[in-house]
Amino acid sequence: RSDALRRIEGVVRYCCYTHFSGSRACVDGDTWGGGWHDSSWSTVLAQTVWIVWPELDEPTREMAARVIAAEADRFIDRAPPSGKINNTKAEENAWNTRATAIASVMFPEHPHAGGWRTTCRRWMMNCLSIAGDQEDSTVVDGRPVMDWVTTENVHPDFTLENHGIVYPVYMWSSMVNLCQSAGYHIYARRDPPEAAFHHLRDVYEVYKRLQTWEGLPAYVNGSDKFLHLQVVDIFLHSFFAQVLGDPEAAHLEAVELDILERMQARFSDGRLYPTEEVGPWSRVNNLSFILGGSYLLHYVVQNDVEPVEPDRFERRIAGVSYFPHGKFLLHRTRDKLVSFAWSKPCLLYT
Repeated sequence: RSDALRRIEGVVRYCCYTHFSGSRACVDGDTWGGGWHDSSWSTVLAQTVWIVWPELDEPTREMAARVIAAEADRFIDRAPPSGKINNTKAEENAWNTRATAIASVMFPEHPHAGGWRTTCRRWMMNCLSIAGDQEDSTVVDGRPVMDWVTTENVHPDFTLENHGIVYPVYMWSSMVNLCQSAGYHIYARRDPPEAAFHHLRDVYEVYKRLQTWEGLPAYVNGSDKFLHLQVVDIFLHSFFAQVLGDPEAAHLEAVELDILERMQARFSDGRLYPTEEVGPWSRVNNLSFILGGSYLLHYVVQNDVEPVEPDRFERRIAGVSYFPHGKFLLHRTRDKLVSFAWSKPCLLYT
């Protein structure tokens, strides 16, 4: 334990010194932070700091608080981007909610905390946004939807596009980032903003219908990543099961956990992948962080939801589903999933 804490403190201090708000550069001579994906990376740091906060000395806490606040401040005066055809901004906007979400619950008395809370809600509402939102008078977190939403990132049938195709990976990635932001509130024993759930159930319902029996979604337009992507959507299922009491999500979570356990059982040292399968995109790092999040949800919420019987789930989502805006059809039976897509090119990873 002492060695783990020593390593954590070293990582935290290095990250804080070399952040754009700090006084040093990274070993490559540059600083980090303030960039396109840095809200996501900074909240991995923030969550680590939060978990070990009592174990850190005061100077390290002060440095970490500076970084967390600096990343959250970036979004207060920024407008969420919009993109629907070929390149959704749902995922990007969702990971950007995380900086303000975790800052506002870690430091609720900070002078900027009120601005972080409002900003977090605004970006949440502009993640899974559809055209109809800008005429919707339903009140969410004290404001009509139309007053929050300035973007259109998802089709009216709750499919979305990225990399020029209808891409289920970016459906779960957008939802996972929103669920992580809601999760920060839950870890702090606070109710998540209503905005965190804006169209979340709608997109998840489509995603359920795309689930295959190996715990991964069907790629209706192919994929430009390796086809057997790591099972990192398990946090999404954990969230819907633990926070929203969804028995179908509990079933999908159990399916994926079984897959991961069988993958790990191939090796004697606890690995999930052979060296040649680790691949890009920090597969192991991402998966360990996601599994840690699933564990935290179970630990904090402790919702003993009973998973639905597999046959009952399969019967419920069986049949033909038509997605006129995503431009594809699905036909599911108990042991078959067939898709037919038009308009978008089909990609094959090589």
